[in-house]
Amino acid sequence: MVPMDAAQPGGGLRSEELSPDKWRYYVVEPPQEATVTSSGQRIPDYFQHILDQAGRLSKVELRFAVTLYPKSQGFHGYPVASLLGWETFTRFEDILDDAAVNEIREGFKSLQDIAGQFPRITRASEKFLHLRGVAGSDLYPLGLFAIIESLLTHDPHGRYDSLRHQIASKIPLLEKRMAMKLDYSVFRNPTPQEIWQALYSYRSTIAHGDDANFALAELRILVNRGRVEQFLTQALKSLIRHAMREPELVTDLQKV
Repeated sequence: MVPMDAAQPGGGLRSEELSPDKWRYYVVEPPQEATVTSSGQRIPDYFQHILDQAGRLSKVELRFAVTLYPKSQGFHGYPVASLLGWETFTRFEDILDDAAVNEIREGFKSLQDIAGQFPRITRASEKFLHLRGVAGSDLYPLGLFAIIESLLTHDPHGRYDSLRHQIASKIPLLEKRMAMKLDYSVFRNPTPQEIWQALYSYRSTIAHGDDANFALAELRILVNRGRVEQFLTQALKSLIRHAMREPELVTDLQKV
């Protein structure tokens, strides 16, 4: 993608076809063994399903543009731009280096390790992947909250057992053990508990169909919707990745 007019930066972009010698892409190939999972999914279907989740949970958020199957299974794929969306397609900020690939590899292995043993964590990872489909709508932050709650909360039994109270107390406690720390710097420097209290005020507002007014005292520390979604996305990634590392701990914490 190049500027339409080099003399006027920001005046729009146009596509410019590259010669094949300048193409840059990676090919990920599944194992050749014709095995099936316990649920009956065939490789490579199962392989890509897990790999898509691992990519979603990584910092780079790797996405797969085209899927090719053997002739006997036919062809399935999507144009790169329509899969990523033009905004994402034209703004690559992260680098797919060895560290990023290793992170995806570790996520892939962890998802395989917990498959069948911890269905709540597996479902959370799958739902997080599917949530991409509603990005940009109010359903997206509500979905993020719902997945976080499914991992950490039980049905509340009173005011001091509310979802708001459970999340505000459990997240800071669990964060001490997370390898991927939460980045509260996107907000205006209150304590983590104050941020989660404000986030639940935001959740309540949009869940009732109202527009969030970030000028109000209870929401002011959140700054704007973009920062809320950025933080919640990163927080859920951190939580799921830690849940895969210590599944028993997260499962037990959900009951407390």
